[in-house]
Amino acid sequence: MQALLSELKKILNQEYAVYEELLKLTENKTQVIIEGKIKELDEITKLEENQILKIANLEQIREDIAMKLRNSLGLSIDSNITNIIDKLSKQDKEDLEVIKRKIVSVLDKIKEKNDLNNTLIGDALEYINLNINLLTNTKQGNVYNKKDNNFVQQNKSLFDVKA
Repeated sequence: MQALLSELKKILNQEYAVYEELLKLTENKTQVIIEGKIKELDEITKLEENQILKIANLEQIREDIAMKLRNSLGLSIDSNITNIIDKLSKQDKEDLEVIKRKIVSVLDKIKEKNDLNNTLIGDALEYINLNINLLTNTKQGNVYNKKDNNFVQQNKSLFDVKA
């Protein structure tokens, strides 16, 4: 069982390292979004995808180890990692809690940066839409409509929509 615990700690530390890399990419992404560098944004997104695949692989390994630990501790298959930790020695509990806190901390930072990035991208899209609307909907002026006896606003586009 000690070998499984050692392997679990190793995998969790590897996950933490990958999350740290993901955080760095997310922080870089913020600056790239601010500067409007689309090509670099695409590159960072591809690197993020690679990190996410690494995390998925590590999660699968972690789940396999957790299953083996459940079996060795005689726990049911629906037991979670907290149930496993409750059955461990004080030192092993502390070790896993330290790793857990580190992972939760970096995940919180990633979430904050992703929220900021989403806001920045949303603002950029609104700005682009505003500019498109300004270019495509230039007002020409009021025109009198005999039928309704009132004035009608007529729009003139800067782009010729006729093909």
